[in-house]
Amino acid sequence: MELRKYNANRTLVLKINQIVRTVSETHKFDKDKLIAINTSDVENGVMGSGTLTSVDELKGQFKKTIVKDDILFSEIRPANRRFAKVTTEDTKDYVVSTKLMVLRKYNEDVDLEYFYYCLTNQPFLDILQRRAENRIGSFPQITFDLLSEYAFPIPPISEQKRISSVISTLDKKIALNRAINQNLPTLDHSSEVVRVRLAA
Repeated sequence: MELRKYNANRTLVLKINQIVRTVSETHKFDKDKLIAINTSDVENGVMGSGTLTSVDELKGQFKKTIVKDDILFSEIRPANRRFAKVTTEDTKDYVVSTKLMVLRKYNEDVDLEYFYYCLTNQPFLDILQRRAENRIGSFPQITFDLLSEYAFPIPPISEQKRISSVISTLDKKIALNRAINQNLPTLDHSSEVVRVRLAA
């Protein structure tokens, strides 16, 4: 039995492999077509719609099944932010590339949203990127064994939920501001049209 570890503030510290498992369940391939999810379909917290593909035409890398609340996390170049949480209820038609880790939480003492934010915060991704770049190989890559070396402070579950709620609120505000900024040229043009019409 592994001893529980605490930091200087007496907060429980758990390694990643004490929170999630890496899952490699092979899809049944019992349909003519499946929705293929590749690393390019997963970015910055959003899982795209994927590509509906004939099973006969699927590349060999598409093997893994997923379920709701799994975390998809790319093994390649962590700095590219290729990660997302599966929010789709019905996942039986999805098949995922082996280049994506499928992480599934099993520790009931850890809030999924809290862990997700710990895993995907930029400073931690920067650490993983440096480790990936130091790896001997043709491109920066990480493995679950490497990921498992790292640990996060795990406060009481109520505090985890409070923290994840605050971060979620901030994320929504950032997304809203980004959407507003993307529409600013259109708004400026509309204002100019109004001014021209008023002047006329």
